[in-house]
Amino acid sequence: MLRAFVCAALALGLCVGVGLTEEKGKGKRQGKGAEIHGVIKSVDHTANTVTVHVRQGKDDKVGEDRTFHLSEATHVVVFEGDTRHELKGKAGLQNTHLKAGAHVALHADGNNVTFLRVGHPPQKSKAPNK
Repeated sequence: MLRAFVCAALALGLCVGVGLTEEKGKGKRQGKGAEIHGVIKSVDHTANTVTVHVRQGKDDKVGEDRTFHLSEATHVVVFEGDTRHELKGKAGLQNTHLKAGAHVALHADGNNVTFLRVGHPPQKSKAPNK
């Protein structure tokens, strides 16, 4: 009886630990809101807004234009080749890579952007193991 109780407690502890670890990883990276992918149509530096052509699906060419507001708390990550630049707020909005035609992924709480990624992260090479 004691052995069954100890095994059950250990199994429960492992499941809870794994569940908490997965939640921590997701929240840290993504920020609030749903992930939105699109192409920048325009950037307004005076109003701190960016207008993005948002696709409805992967194959959707129509989509819609949405305007998002960037605040001082907005986390901006810019990928330029293998280089990664992390910026905050207006410094991210002033970055030269944040321009019309750039591919972006963002997390927005309504129309307020919490996280914005410009460009694509570098692909990890799949070198054969020797």
